[in-house]
Amino acid sequence: MRTDRRILVLSTLLSLTMAALPAPATPALYGSSGLIRIPTAYTLCRGEFDAAVDLHYARSTAGAPDVRFLDQRVVTGVFGDGDHGLELGVHRESIDAAAGSSTAITGKYRFPGILPLGAFAIGGRVNVGGQDQNAVYVVGSTSAAKSFAVHYGAGANLSNGRGLFSHYGGKDDGLDTDRFFAMFGAEMDWNDFKLNVDFNGDTMAYGINYFPADSVVCNVFYINNGDMERLTGTRQSVGLGVTVQF
Repeated sequence: MRTDRRILVLSTLLSLTMAALPAPATPALYGSSGLIRIPTAYTLCRGEFDAAVDLHYARSTAGAPDVRFLDQRVVTGVFGDGDHGLELGVHRESIDAAAGSSTAITGKYRFPGILPLGAFAIGGRVNVGGQDQNAVYVVGSTSAAKSFAVHYGAGANLSNGRGLFSHYGGKDDGLDTDRFFAMFGAEMDWNDFKLNVDFNGDTMAYGINYFPADSVVCNVFYINNGDMERLTGTRQSVGLGVTVQF
């Protein structure tokens, strides 16, 4: 019920928006440019390059070791000028307590002029090492002003199965991954900060980006506990990261 209310709030924000300049694209935790975890329809322009690293923990509540997540990614604009374009990236996630890591290729293409009130893109991630889900999605982004935007989309996990980690959607009590997922989010610029909130089909996440210089972004975020935390007896903690933009 709580999640339903959050989705309703984000949907209401979407219905109130109008076309305007898009908010800048910054790297999301799981690869493509976006908010905290979900991608947006905005893409990096040709020649732009972002490199980011973030660290967060899932604290054990049952005496087991804490789980450390180290997310490293690089994203670049292959072609396009902002109104349309192709973006490619690599996401590597190391999970120390599980003595494992995964690597995925991410991609996103923004189509010009499809949505009358904003941007539209299709994208996905392909696992090339580890136990991650492959996924595809569509996403739209609408700016109510230069300093505020909402994002909304849906997608599918393509390698549904137990034990496979999903970055979008949740898991049932048998550890089977949700086949389909919805995602929502919003961002607001305020001076040298950007406030983010997103829903990845399983949990809400909240974050702040700080821009101390033109090419550096500092990230602080918190991810609500979801299906994986419930099933493994862990609780998420605050995460930190930094992004360098070229």
